[in-house]
Amino acid sequence: MNLQSPPAGTRRHTQATAVLPRTVTVNAAFLRDIKDDNVQLKRLMDRWKPVLDHPQVLLNHLEELPELMSQLTDQFAFHFSLEEAYGYFEDAVQVDERLCRKASELRNQHSELFEAFRELAEESAQLHLGSDSARDDFRDRASHWLRLFELHEEAELEVILESFDDDLGEGD
Repeated sequence: MNLQSPPAGTRRHTQATAVLPRTVTVNAAFLRDIKDDNVQLKRLMDRWKPVLDHPQVLLNHLEELPELMSQLTDQFAFHFSLEEAYGYFEDAVQVDERLCRKASELRNQHSELFEAFRELAEESAQLHLGSDSARDDFRDRASHWLRLFELHEEAELEVILESFDDDLGEGD
């Protein structure tokens, strides 16, 4: 398998697939997309989180917030679709009914999380017209959404790690 990066400005996916013991399959074609998604999502989140920390920070960023929220909306759509298309749970949990149920619940949360964020993004375009209390309400709901997203991501990681433990056996 060729592990060298493609030349700058090109994007090449190989068909190489690594198969781990029993049930976990890692498709190398998606690894770069997932890595790029994580970097981009973190970069955007690092710009968004401080805006939610204090009313004055939000007020200072009202003009740029709709564009940032639009970029985040696109990135969340990509993030969730990668998780679903990649099937990061599929092989890992197919043998464990409890993990399969949990993975299904988490996958179902994607559309709810995305729709709630999309609504926040649409609302952000009108915040400059609203009152301080409307902006405070937006900050509260956006902060709540962020916490739900973080809990969701933690739960996904727990399922993945648990499936690896079950699949590979826990260490001595």
